[in-house]
This record gives sequence, C-alpha cells and structure tokens, in this order.
Amino acid sequence: MGNWPQITHWLTDNKDTLESASYLATLIGVPLLLVSYITNLLSESHRREVGTYETLETQYVEFQKLAVMHAHLDIADKALDAPDPLNDKELAQQRTLYMVLFSLFERAFLMYRGAFGRAFIGEMRRQQWEGWVNFIEKYIGRESCRAAWFNGEAPQKDVGQDFDHRFEHFMWERMRRMGFVK
Repeated sequence: MGNWPQITHWLTDNKDTLESASYLATLIGVPLLLVSYITNLLSESHRREVGTYETLETQYVEFQKLAVMHAHLDIADKALDAPDPLNDKELAQQRTLYMVLFSLFERAFLMYRGAFGRAFIGEMRRQQWEGWVNFIEKYIGRESCRAAWFNGEAPQKDVGQDFDHRFEHFMWERMRRMGFVK
C-alpha cells in the first residue's frame, strides 16, 4: 500500500499517454476482432455447406441401394430401357420409393434453396443446387415419377402431400417449364 500514492501520481502525469494508448488499442483491436469474426463466420458457413452435402449424399446413396434392391421397379438413377409392366403391389412399392426420393428432393430444396439456403449462397452451395435441379428434372421426365408425385391423379398444384409449399411450387414450376403441366 505504500506505493499507491506514487502509482496514482504516475497515472495522473501520464493520463494523456494512457488515453492515446487506449484509443490505439481500440483502433487496432476492433478491426482485428471484425476480421476474426468474419473469418469464423465464413469457416462455419463452409462447414455447414460440407455438412449439407454429406447428409444429402448419404441419403442419396441409401436411396440408390433401395433402387438396386428393387431394380424391377425402375426407380434407379438410370431408367431401364424397357421396364416390365408393374402389378398393383409393385406400383404401390414404386410410388412409396418415389416418395422417399421426393423427401430427399425436398430436403435438398430446403437446404440449398429454402430459408436455410439463402443465408449464405456460396459457390459450393450454388453448384450443388444446380446438380440437384438436374437430378430432379431427370426424374420429372419419367412418367412414373410424375404419376407418383400426383398420387396417380390428374396433375394439380397442391398435391395433397405433407411437403413444404415452396417445394411443391418449385416442383410444379419445373414440370410446367418442361411442358408436363399447364
């Protein structure tokens, strides 16, 4: 406690120097803090993009395994050249597996284009979404896929499923642009 008066006197004498040092620390510290924050934000965005890709890739592989197990249902990525006609049970199985695929499409839509996807539209996210659109359009081109989407009924905008309404609108617009609905 004996040095306290000396410390107080030194602080008073060097007040202007200490204030300048404080301003300088703030002037340097705030930009460094912002750079660190932005770097972390971009890094987290990249981790989310990779996570989205990996999740959808895993689900896609699982769907393809189902397609291989049920090759006669013609739901694999590559359509059969001359598929055999399906009986009622097989048609129900095909539509059910298409619903699994539609759920995967919906998830891709929500992750890449929906509310989550618009926060940060990085190059990887944009390229992945373009790939999904091509994939979706390839399937939409199949009559069996469209029949499953519309539940075997006449095409209508509201398919009566539990899909996100934005995703349903996206699917309708894709089909309309491809000339399958009006």
